[in-house]
Amino acid sequence: MKKLPALFFFFALTLAASADLSVFREPGAAYLADLFNKPLRLKVLKPAPIYFDEAMTRSLGVLAEGQVVEVQAVLEDNLRVVGKARQGQVSGWLPASYLEPLDADFLVKLKQAAVRKTQIDSLIEKNEVAMGMTADEVTRSLGKPQKTHQRQDASGNSEAWEYIRYQRVPQQTTGYDAAGRLFTATIYVKVPSGKLSISFENGLVSAVEQSEGTLQPGNKITIVVPPINIR
Repeated sequence: MKKLPALFFFFALTLAASADLSVFREPGAAYLADLFNKPLRLKVLKPAPIYFDEAMTRSLGVLAEGQVVEVQAVLEDNLRVVGKARQGQVSGWLPASYLEPLDADFLVKLKQAAVRKTQIDSLIEKNEVAMGMTADEVTRSLGKPQKTHQRQDASGNSEAWEYIRYQRVPQQTTGYDAAGRLFTATIYVKVPSGKLSISFENGLVSAVEQSEGTLQPGNKITIVVPPINIR
């Protein structure tokens, strides 16, 4: 009975390590689920200690040599993986040297893709658009366009989307209440304030034109690199 607290502590720790990654994400790490759908699996080259955090201060156990683990995240020379220790399945961090080496070109592209995702997420949060974004990313940022135009020629496919921005303008109105007394109230009327035209070439934003107002601060269009094919 004296061992129960320790067992319960380990059980809770293991569950926490296997829980939703968004709760335990390490700052600066590139999480593969954000960047592509197919899992990355590597073989364990030698018995590998695995830890709850990237600082490797809380042990979760040891991964047996020869098993194949799924890589969840990369942070410098450390990896977050899902594998099996003696106590069961665990999810945690270990030095990359315990696993099959990753291709150097893969790591470079992974970091570039992680940087791009941070830029795209920031643009979407502010409802902005940038050259180099995909149609899906523009939709996530601005919603569906009011108008679309498509064209095909020898150079490829092109498309244009149009957005209308509206703003609420205050107007004064007068009327009578139930007692017959005259009153004044403010109502807000939705009126067009600007138009944005986005051109796509082969699925990526190639030009952004604003008219009749400003939809983005400063009139300066951001440029992001196209999506990076990590694999």
